[in-house]
Amino acid sequence: MIVKRSPKNPILVPDSKPSWESEATFNGCPILENKKKISLLYRAVSSPQTIDGATFNVSSIGYATSQDGVRFKTRVQLVKPEEEWEKFGCEDPRATKFG
Repeated sequence: MIVKRSPKNPILVPDSKPSWESEATFNGCPILENKKKISLLYRAVSSPQTIDGATFNVSSIGYATSQDGVRFKTRVQLVKPEEEWEKFGCEDPRATKFG
């Protein structure tokens, strides 16, 4: 296998419209599906939020798809902080495909 850095880096940049990924997108975990589509889990960082009296940028896990591995679409927030113990964020996705 030969791995090369894409000349089109970065391939996924923050989107300012949804606040959950307006500051940063990184640590992508790609999976090739059916030799046609690439699914990407990635860490997204929000705009500043006030939590317990302090201001933080909160991480969550995003999901995006691509046909060519460079242009990603269908970006959605897949894992977001919902429980008390997650209030400061969910970080660094990893995925393993079976079968």
